[in-house]
Amino acid sequence: MEGTREKKLTEPQEVGQEGIGSLLRLSAAHQTGLLATLSATIQGVASSLLSSGLPRNQAVVDRLVLTLLFLPVAGLARTWDLRTYTGTLLALLTGRGCAYSYAYVEQFLSRLARAGADERLTDAVAQWTWAVWHDEQTEQEQEREEPRAVFYVDGQTPCRLQ
Repeated sequence: MEGTREKKLTEPQEVGQEGIGSLLRLSAAHQTGLLATLSATIQGVASSLLSSGLPRNQAVVDRLVLTLLFLPVAGLARTWDLRTYTGTLLALLTGRGCAYSYAYVEQFLSRLARAGADERLTDAVAQWTWAVWHDEQTEQEQEREEPRAVFYVDGQTPCRLQ
């Protein structure tokens, strides 16, 4: 039949190398304190607003934060992509049997937004970034009390403002 089209099924992608890189990123997120910083900030928002609806269980918050941080590692560009996600990488990274659903992650983000967590999380990430990239000041620099003019626009690349 000449007029018919065959539907091309995509082959499942191997996650071997991606999985190894993910584990390194996961380790770095733990070692640098990023996860602890974000989780503590979210817990602070949740405890200050009793009716926020945010999860009170630290493990749940940690898993949700990991899900959001590692969406790109799992090949997902946004939470909307969780609707059709059937992979196991996010589940493995978060220590769950399966990845969180789109609806659950969006509900979490919505509650964070309603609780006004955006400024607190931005401040927390800025402080974490500073701590990761900023060298310890020498005694001479501390005595001069000169603030360093280094700002991190994207969280990774230092740039000096003159």
